[in-house]
Amino acid sequence: MNPMIEIVLKLQEFATKMVQTCVSLLKVLVMFQRPSALPSKKTKYCSVLGNGPSLKVTLEEDLEFLKTTELFCVNNFASSDYYPILKPQNYVLIDPAFFIYDGVTFDREDIRKTFKAITELTAWEINLYVPQKAKKSTFFKEISKKNPNIKIVYFNYIIFKGFQTLSHWFYKTGIASIQSQTVLIAAIFLAVNRKFEEIFLFGADTSWHEQFKVNNDNILTFRDVHFYNTDASKEKDIPIYDVIKKQNMTMSVEFTYLARTFRGYELLGDYAKYQKVKIYNASAKSYIDAFERIKV
Repeated sequence: MNPMIEIVLKLQEFATKMVQTCVSLLKVLVMFQRPSALPSKKTKYCSVLGNGPSLKVTLEEDLEFLKTTELFCVNNFASSDYYPILKPQNYVLIDPAFFIYDGVTFDREDIRKTFKAITELTAWEINLYVPQKAKKSTFFKEISKKNPNIKIVYFNYIIFKGFQTLSHWFYKTGIASIQSQTVLIAAIFLAVNRKFEEIFLFGADTSWHEQFKVNNDNILTFRDVHFYNTDASKEKDIPIYDVIKKQNMTMSVEFTYLARTFRGYELLGDYAKYQKVKIYNASAKSYIDAFERIKV
């Protein structure tokens, strides 16, 4: 490469990171709230369970291994039969739909079932991690009163981008976070900050694009397939809708989100190395290439 072009590209990269850092610092100044203290780890190892179809294989073949590790689950895992069997010690939610849900002005059957299961079935101590904005939610204000086994852990979901050294310091202190396009990234990020020596990832298929379809009305749909409903042929094509912007999603936006997801895993891999934490992807199927693949 021409030396002059190389210098220009490096200056451009530096300028971009400088702008990102300044914007991130401004967001921290405006949005920062003191986070809850993260719980101490109970073992050296933890397993983070995504709800992808491949988790069914793990639950059938590696259930005993899961029971030897501290468990993180996400989203609607509580509505599955395995919730009271595995008794996960950690539960992570970041989808805004969970925080605007009130059962009246905004209602969704899957969220209703999940909240009911968490409230009524949790007969063991569990940490429920949610962003600071969840403090406004009536459900999260009252859940600990309804079930004292549930401890709410509030964390700062302030996306910090820019120079890596500075970013890692803000992540480590809990002041800011890696962009979590999926809840799985947030769960792994929290596990890294709790300093587990090894983190095992299961059910991280990241294969939603396989279920995308544009119908005859030019609306993007997908079939919501998880480990508890692995047969896509039995699922309906659901329009992909943004509950915050209140509009249908487009293919370009969805693939942009996918790119952010995979980039998030790469950044998470770099941060885990900084924290001297090893992440293994033990999913039976996964498109994630940022972590070492193993079979337990």
